[in-house]
Amino acid sequence: MKTLIIYFSATGNTKYGAELIKYGFEQAEENSCDLIEISRFSDNMLIEYDLIGLACPVFDYKPPLNMLEFIKKLPDGGKKPCFTFLSYAGNLSNTFWILKKEMEKRDYICIAQKEMLAQGSWTTERAAGKINYENEPSAETQNRIIHFGKELPHIFDRYKDTGLIDAAPSFHFNLWHIISLFYNDFVLKYLFVTRVEIDKCIKCGLCVNSCPTGRMKFEKFPNPKGKCLGCYRCINMCPENAIEGWLTKNKIRYKGLSPALKILK
Repeated sequence: MKTLIIYFSATGNTKYGAELIKYGFEQAEENSCDLIEISRFSDNMLIEYDLIGLACPVFDYKPPLNMLEFIKKLPDGGKKPCFTFLSYAGNLSNTFWILKKEMEKRDYICIAQKEMLAQGSWTTERAAGKINYENEPSAETQNRIIHFGKELPHIFDRYKDTGLIDAAPSFHFNLWHIISLFYNDFVLKYLFVTRVEIDKCIKCGLCVNSCPTGRMKFEKFPNPKGKCLGCYRCINMCPENAIEGWLTKNKIRYKGLSPALKILK
């Protein structure tokens, strides 16, 4: 059985979670799992796979804007089964439900979903002594993700044999969902304005090369232009702390999951 996991990972947490799923999935020799970042995906990749996975973080109670736009451009699924995976450090709200509905529009059948708690990486919330879920994903959390990978072939076989799927996410009305409705059009546009402090910038280009939307342009200095995801990857990666947003002053940058926490080396 062959599975493809298509992922977007702003900080590396989601990618690591996808690697845990792959590790569990491939415990049976007859199974293989490939990982591909969404920017490297091409439509013809889907043909050879039995099961498709989508993996992304939760951004303010919903999937990231680039993942939603990616799904809209997927080729017709022809009822191909898929699963979704989220890394998060807050409230999932209706994120799984949104992904399921968007995939159904492209004619994919969502047969399973799994989430992984991880250290809060959103720069605006990272103050000294106030880092959410600092020791996550714990070994226990990681092993649950590996177990999910091991179970995926059985979930797939059950679906093929009986049409039954794991409990599907349902919509539930909550304040966070209401907030998420304004996130892409208002919050990203007005609250995620970033600027480069020229006197600190060493022109290394890390922010430009790592921006998932291509928003960071290198002119004389890096210059943020256009649509922003709010991932703060540019802010976290800058070695000189030369990039700031309205809400990131004096906040602790997230440099990725500590190697000491990883059970996969």
